[in-house]
Amino acid sequence: MKFNKLFVLILALTMIISVLVGCSSDVVDSDSSSNDVADSSSAVYNNTDNSEDVTNNAESVDSTVTSDEGNTSYGSSTTSEEVVSNNIVSIGDGGNSNNSSNSSNSEEDDLPPTYIESQPTTSNPDDNTPISSADNPLVTAPNSKGKVVTVDIKAGTVEYYKIARVSNKIMTINSPNAYVIYNGVKYTAKNGVLSFEVVSDLLASAQIDFQIGNSGSKTESFTILFTSPVGSKDNPKVLDSAGDKVTTTIKKGNDQGYFYSYKANKDGKIRFYILSDAKKAMLSIDKLIDPKNYIIQQRNTTDTGEDYLKTDSIGTYVEFDVKSGDDFAIGVSALSSIDDAGLKVEWKIVYA
Repeated sequence: MKFNKLFVLILALTMIISVLVGCSSDVVDSDSSSNDVADSSSAVYNNTDNSEDVTNNAESVDSTVTSDEGNTSYGSSTTSEEVVSNNIVSIGDGGNSNNSSNSSNSEEDDLPPTYIESQPTTSNPDDNTPISSADNPLVTAPNSKGKVVTVDIKAGTVEYYKIARVSNKIMTINSPNAYVIYNGVKYTAKNGVLSFEVVSDLLASAQIDFQIGNSGSKTESFTILFTSPVGSKDNPKVLDSAGDKVTTTIKKGNDQGYFYSYKANKDGKIRFYILSDAKKAMLSIDKLIDPKNYIIQQRNTTDTGEDYLKTDSIGTYVEFDVKSGDDFAIGVSALSSIDDAGLKVEWKIVYA
C-alpha cells in the first residue's frame, strides 16, 4: 500500500516536471519565434530601405542620364548657336565677335547685327579669303546715328554688303585705305576721306549693294557714316537769322523740296514771305507746338482764303504768333516743272 502511494507520488512529480519542461520549451520557442519575426520584420524593413536605395540609385542614374541628355541638348544648342554666330558678325567692335565686357559702354552699342544671308564656305582665318561674296553678302543697316561698322576686312580684299535704308544718303568713311564699289563705280578716298552720294531710285527701305575694300597693308575695320544731304527733310539747313533774302535752288528731279530750320529769337508776330511767283513755288511752314508728341501748326502759301495768308507790298506771306525759342521747319518746293537749270525761289523771314 505504501508502495502504491510512492508510485503515484513519483508519477505525479514526473508529470509536473514534464509540464514544467513543456512550458519552458514553449516559452523558449515563443521567444525564438518572436525573435525570428522581429528578424524577419527587420529584414523586410531593410529590404524596403534597400529598395528605396535601389530606386534612389535608379533615379540617380536617370537623373544622370537626363543631365547628360541635357548636356547633349545644350551642347547641341551651343553648336547651333555657334553655327548661327558664324552668320552673325558683331558690329560696334570692328566685327570682333569676342567682345570684352567693356564693349557694352561703346557708343556703337545700338548698332544692329550684320547677317550673312547664307553661310559662306569656311576658310582659314589666316589667309586672305573674304568671309562674304556676291552670293553671300553681309546684310545690315545704319544705327540711329547713321553708323555702320564693317567686319575686319583683310588687306587687299573686299567684303560684299547689302545695306538697308541708305538710298540717296551721303556715304562717308574716314580712312585713306577704304574704297567702295557702287553701281560699277569705284570710289576712293581723297585727303583721307571717302564720300559720295548713294544716288538711287529705290525706296528708302531698300537694301543697296556695296563692295567695301581695303587697299591698305593690314586688316582694318571701317566706320561708315550715312547722312542725308543738307536740305533734306531729316537734315534741314539751319538758318541763324531773319530779315535777309534767301535764295533756294530746287534741282530738276527734286519733287520733295529743300528744307530749313529756324529758331525764333523774338516775341510777337513772325512772317514768312515768298518773294518769287507764288504760282510756281510755295513755302510750307511748320511751327512745333509740342516737341515730345510732335504736334505742329502748319501753314503754306497756297492756302488761299485763309486769314493768315496775306499779301502786302513785299509779297505773299503766312503769319504766326511767336515766342522766343519757338522752332520752325520751312519747306521750299516747286509747283511747276523744273528745267535743267533748276528753279530759283526767293523768300525771307520778317518779324512784324
